[in-house]
Amino acid sequence: MTALAGNDVFSPSTPYEQRTVRSADGTAINVELYGNPEGPTVVLVHGWTCNISFWVLQIKALAPDHRVVTYDQRGHGASAEPGPAGFSPAGLADDLSAVLDDVLDDGERAVLGGHSMGAMTMIAFAGRHAEQLRRQVAAGVMASTGMNELMPRSTIVPMPQVVAKRVIPLSTFVIGQPQRGVNGMSKAVLKYASLSRTADPAQVEFCARVVQDCSPRTRREFARMFSRMDLSGDIAEFSAPTVVIAGARDKLTPVWHTRRLAAQLPNLVDSVELPHDGHMTPIQSPEEVSGALRTMVRKHLNRTVSVVEAAPVVDVTAAPTSAAEPSASSSENG
Repeated sequence: MTALAGNDVFSPSTPYEQRTVRSADGTAINVELYGNPEGPTVVLVHGWTCNISFWVLQIKALAPDHRVVTYDQRGHGASAEPGPAGFSPAGLADDLSAVLDDVLDDGERAVLGGHSMGAMTMIAFAGRHAEQLRRQVAAGVMASTGMNELMPRSTIVPMPQVVAKRVIPLSTFVIGQPQRGVNGMSKAVLKYASLSRTADPAQVEFCARVVQDCSPRTRREFARMFSRMDLSGDIAEFSAPTVVIAGARDKLTPVWHTRRLAAQLPNLVDSVELPHDGHMTPIQSPEEVSGALRTMVRKHLNRTVSVVEAAPVVDVTAAPTSAAEPSASSSENG
């Protein structure tokens, strides 16, 4: 795990087990298990340019009474880079399929949590492995994500849609460029593009160090995938109860995406917009994300889960949270 020196909040936890799982195309996937081996299973899937360490706050919140399974997406962290054809939604879906088969016993189910590309992986998995989803997935939490039109809908550089669609190749090239170290400039860019003005220095520093660890090839190839990806046709296959969480100030996947995802999911429980957050919702609002995961476990897995004060329960069965007003740039794209 990536650690932030001198900050106990982001100090890494120690897994009780590490495994290597082979995906359908042979790619080696690094899997780490945390918490209580006898607890209900939560599987966390991180986003683009991140790794297992991104989930450090959720691991700490859930570990006392959950079995928390995390893995490095292909090309990230300690997982292997695939071949040229492997940077694809199908590859990501097959990785999740292999991990679930490896960590779950016959008849056992899990709650899935995905952030950004991790939630895209969940939808791709549903489209490619629908029967396995029905058999092994009890519920899901999807944070800060989108399923199509990722480049033109981004509001990092606000522009009319007609222009944004014409400059997709340029946008793809720009976001595919690696971060050049962890310094004042890179942290300022990251805070603007991926967090929000309310992010504190420790959150920015931690995210910058996580993103810095991503290989240039992985960053570039998945950026290319985003430029042509359309998973909207697979949303209806994600039949498990789902909570959608968004940051109202997200410039990478603005609320245009999460609102449409919520409208198309067949078993939506709640759609929550956090008014001050950017793209990194599990870092900026860890209690809300961890609480949603805990509540979905409590309501949709059979095992009893005790409530831990460090991870407040979010009542996702209540009326949907009132949507925060999007920024002007989001309105332009919405």
